[in-house]
Amino acid sequence: MGAVGWVSRRAAAVLPSLALLALSACSQGKSYPGRETYQSGLCPQCHGVDRAGTAMGPPLKQLRRSWHPDSLGAYLQKPDAFVERNPRLQGLATKYTMVMPRFNMDESTRHDLVRYLLETEQ
Repeated sequence: MGAVGWVSRRAAAVLPSLALLALSACSQGKSYPGRETYQSGLCPQCHGVDRAGTAMGPPLKQLRRSWHPDSLGAYLQKPDAFVERNPRLQGLATKYTMVMPRFNMDESTRHDLVRYLLETEQ
C-alpha cells in the first residue's frame, strides 16, 4: 500500500470525529443565559442535570413539540393553572413524585430560561 492510500484511509477515519468535534464546539459557543438559571436553580433536582428527567420530574427534551415560548413562560409562572386545563400535563403530574412549583423570577430571567429550554436539544 502506498503512502497516499494510507493517508487517505487514515483521513477518512478521522474526519467524522473532527466534524463532530467542530459541531459540538459551535453549539457550545452559543451562550444561553437561561442555562445558568436552569443549572443554578432547583431544576436539575427534578429534571436532571442533563434534562433527562428523574423519578421526581419529566425530561425536558424536545419541548418544541409541545410548547410555544409564550405558553411555556406562562406555565413557569403558574404551573398549577396550566395543569388544571391540560390533560397532557395532568397525565404527567400523576407519573412523577414532585409537583411543579411556582418560581418567582423576573420576566427577563424567565424569557432566558424558556429560550434555553426550547432552543437547545440535549
